[in-house]
Amino acid sequence: MKLSIVIPALNEEEAIRGVAEGCLAVASRLSDEALVDELEVIVVDDGSTDGTAEIVRSIEGATLVQHPRNLGYGAALKTGFAAATGELLGFLDGDGTCDPMFFITLCRQVLRSDADIALGSRLHPESQMPRLRRIGNTLFASLVSVWSGKKVSDSASGMRVIRASVWPRLLPLPDGLNFTPAMSCRALFDPALTIVEEPMPYEERQGESKLSVVKDGFRFLSVIALTALTYQPLRFYALFGGLFLLVAMSYTVYPVIRYLDEGRLPQWMQYRLATISVLSVCGINMICIGNLAQHLMDVANTTGPGKSSAGLQGLIDRYLFAYLLPLGAFLVLLGVILNADTIWQYVTTLEIYVAWEQVVVGGILVTNGIMFVVYDTLYRAVRMLEERAQGLAAAGDAS
Repeated sequence: MKLSIVIPALNEEEAIRGVAEGCLAVASRLSDEALVDELEVIVVDDGSTDGTAEIVRSIEGATLVQHPRNLGYGAALKTGFAAATGELLGFLDGDGTCDPMFFITLCRQVLRSDADIALGSRLHPESQMPRLRRIGNTLFASLVSVWSGKKVSDSASGMRVIRASVWPRLLPLPDGLNFTPAMSCRALFDPALTIVEEPMPYEERQGESKLSVVKDGFRFLSVIALTALTYQPLRFYALFGGLFLLVAMSYTVYPVIRYLDEGRLPQWMQYRLATISVLSVCGINMICIGNLAQHLMDVANTTGPGKSSAGLQGLIDRYLFAYLLPLGAFLVLLGVILNADTIWQYVTTLEIYVAWEQVVVGGILVTNGIMFVVYDTLYRAVRMLEERAQGLAAAGDAS
């Protein structure tokens, strides 16, 4: 078993020697504990303008990879992983905040618990993390834990060990400092991956920090939101789509009552019907697209219909998508019947004399009906892909 440790470095001449040599010193301990029998240390110089590269060249046993210009923290790690040859991939910051000996604990966690990723948590009483960053990281970890349903205390930790075999499954990942929270989010939301963590020693960094609390904080939040949207799109779209439909239905009550009472609607009511049309189309689209996207994520994660048929998605499948085609056809037919005299007037006279609300309501019915028919076609195609992926996964397990 071989461990490849990647150290991204940008102007870290004050700390890089201690970090790299500390990683090299881990080799004998890892071997003694029968965890890893081979170690490589790769330092990726991400366009440093100080003496970082020269220091690394002088360290026997360390491999230097250089970027001609600064490409970002995440880009440096991707370059290092591309050059790595180990079955385990580890990384830590090059600023001296993390103890390289902690790789022993992380490797033990991955191998003995059969986890895919082990990360070191900096959020514990003995950690020297600054208070503001501690608050921010606690908030980020809480958000991703609540949304994913899997608990993690430090989603942005910069010291981890992952299995090289799962690295492609975590892609794509950003090139900046939001690389680590993005990796945590993908691991937590992906049902096929397991992540464990251990409290680790954490010291004050040597040199100037590259982290901007405000700018990078917003980047971390956007990573959490976009990853949740990618892996669990139905939660987002069903929430807002349901709200749109609820408002549309509440707006419909008064026009219906007034039409039944008077036989027509006043001219100003056209604005309300236009609002109802927009809200209903948006609501139906969001729910249908969210459900289809969720099925596509099931295909990507090869969870198959078995896991995806529970909860909200199962309800939508059984009570909406199972009847999309007949419901769509009914709405189109109803809209056409409602405007039969409208169509006949226009064909025969090229003019329309019916009440405007009749045309608008018929248009809403036909529009939504056609959407249902189209979504039925997409749904059938997605379910076929989903069942095929499940069958291929089952065949692979059997072999």
